[in-house]
Amino acid sequence: MSENVKYEKTDTEDGVRKRNHIYETHYTLQCLFHWLKTSNATAAYIKIRSLHITFGRGGTTREHVHVETLVMPHFNYSDSLLTDLNVNQSQRLQRVHNSCVRFVCDVRRADHITPSFQTLNWLRLNERRNFHSLVLLFQVLHTSTPTYLASRFSYLSSYHNLFTRTQNSRILAIPTHKTSSYSSSYTISLSRLWNTLPSDIRDCRNLVAFKSKLIKHFLTA
Repeated sequence: MSENVKYEKTDTEDGVRKRNHIYETHYTLQCLFHWLKTSNATAAYIKIRSLHITFGRGGTTREHVHVETLVMPHFNYSDSLLTDLNVNQSQRLQRVHNSCVRFVCDVRRADHITPSFQTLNWLRLNERRNFHSLVLLFQVLHTSTPTYLASRFSYLSSYHNLFTRTQNSRILAIPTHKTSSYSSSYTISLSRLWNTLPSDIRDCRNLVAFKSKLIKHFLTA
């Protein structure tokens, strides 16, 4: 009897340790994502301000190259993970990105900036994040690596054998979910985004062709 009691106690303590480890991991990831959301904007802002101080007004190829090489990597860094940005965070990042466009095209703050995006053929940051996320998903779906990501995605046609349109349209199945936090998770949000793409983009078999069609899709949307 005493041995059973001791076993139950040990099992309970082990369960507590596992739960604590999960909570600590969750907190660490939350801190990491918060750091990504804030540091990307801060680092990019510091870089663009230093370029303003160094070169003054922009508008030349030199400024374009400097922004592409010194500022844009801060926006690109782990941007595929930022699927749960709120409105304030997204706008903060976009304002810094707008400053980059104004600097490259020598546009005043009071002028409209949309024509400059079209001139540069640049995507706005939310479209840029979607582009990088979809390129990553394309590689995961076609190579089944890494396995910890590939196991999270499956085509809807794999759940039944009936001949329907979805069998050949490469539509991803959306896992059942009830909470808003899981609804904004990487798996759910990226599966939904993939399913909104035109079928000719989803059906691509070549990465270069996929990127080309995807960038045109975002630029003309």
